[in-house]
Amino acid sequence: MTDFKRYIVAEDTSIKEALRRLNELSGDVMTLLAVDSRNRMVGTLTDGDVRRAIISGAQLDTQVKQVMHRDFKYISDEAGQHRALRPLREIGIKLLPVLNGSREIVRIVDLRRTKALLPLSALIMAGGKEERLRPLTLTTPKPMLEIGGKPCRWHDGHSYSIRAPGPKLVRNCTRR
Repeated sequence: MTDFKRYIVAEDTSIKEALRRLNELSGDVMTLLAVDSRNRMVGTLTDGDVRRAIISGAQLDTQVKQVMHRDFKYISDEAGQHRALRPLREIGIKLLPVLNGSREIVRIVDLRRTKALLPLSALIMAGGKEERLRPLTLTTPKPMLEIGGKPCRWHDGHSYSIRAPGPKLVRNCTRR
């Protein structure tokens, strides 16, 4: 997941301001997501879109909504709406907005860093006989071994809950 606020631009913003915002994204994905006055996503804007508009006669005070790409790709945040990412990568999409039923941006998936979207409601970890950490695991199960004063299990669950949306059931199964 990506902090998406820096990619948002109002559709009535000038393309000069949009270019300034795109310049701030230099070294990152240079795409802005255009929203209307009710924060509904209405299009995308790249530096290429602005360049083509200027070549076609647009002025720097032209609004984003006049030059943005309206046929953009997105996925819904509804359960079961996750789709394969490979076809989207193949057509060059790098940022994939996730929209709610009102077409508001819920989050953005950076396809350069995300291999798959799994609609997980649980994470089940299974282990072996816990022999590698002996003698520590002779009296304490590996998930309960402390790291920094907290059990391993806490660290696993905590990092999962920060990164992943949805229900958070984490179960650890080990053999004794």
